[in-house]
Amino acid sequence: MTSPHTIAVLGMGRMGNAIATRLAAKGWDVVGWTRSGRTSGAVRMTGDPQEAVATAGLVLLALFDGPACRQVLEDVHGSLRADTMVLNTSTIAPAEASELARQIGESYVHAPVLGSVPAASAGTLKILAAAATVPTVQDAVFEPLRAYSRGHATGDPAHFRAAFLPTAHIEGIRDGAFISWPLDEYCALFQGRPAPDEPTRSRRIDTIDVHGTVATATMTLSHGSDTFTDIFLLVRVDDGWRIANKAYHRHS
Repeated sequence: MTSPHTIAVLGMGRMGNAIATRLAAKGWDVVGWTRSGRTSGAVRMTGDPQEAVATAGLVLLALFDGPACRQVLEDVHGSLRADTMVLNTSTIAPAEASELARQIGESYVHAPVLGSVPAASAGTLKILAAAATVPTVQDAVFEPLRAYSRGHATGDPAHFRAAFLPTAHIEGIRDGAFISWPLDEYCALFQGRPAPDEPTRSRRIDTIDVHGTVATATMTLSHGSDTFTDIFLLVRVDDGWRIANKAYHRHS
């Protein structure tokens, strides 16, 4: 019999480990698995994902991307109990979430989170949950903002290029002077690796307002001693939502 008190966390990277640790601290029976073989001092681990899900009432995915989610779910699908829920917190495209929902059925819940590792550790993550539905326009508008967050988290400018239109500018006041970076100049600021203090940084989406084919959004970034308010103008183009421009304020 599946125990509703057992949670299998598949993907024990920084976010997955933080979520698993928080759940264990709150008294849940948590078993973790990761493709890398990474261990965790906070929860029991297994090297077999099918074993991890076999007795779980809830399977929580915290994986890198859509293909990783698809592969892992294909591997464990035969071991899932009929009453087991699959909660996917991974950042994936709406089309990928829809395909996983069709494959898994009504037990699949798409649940992207707003927040980073510190929020997971503190239990303050915001969860956007949807099940048995095709993601709406409002869901899709989150995608470039998540790509933007991944750019900061990894230092990989490819994520910014996926988030912004090629014509985008990033604007604000820097050292008392107005700056307006074209996308290429902005991407050149990132060296392809996370900041040394990345584990302590956090980012959250505060507001999104959609008006047909345009939207505005606000994010708060806490980067070390600096806090930034980012304001985005987004447009819906043929291949989905993209950021047309960003303006920011650095709080002193």
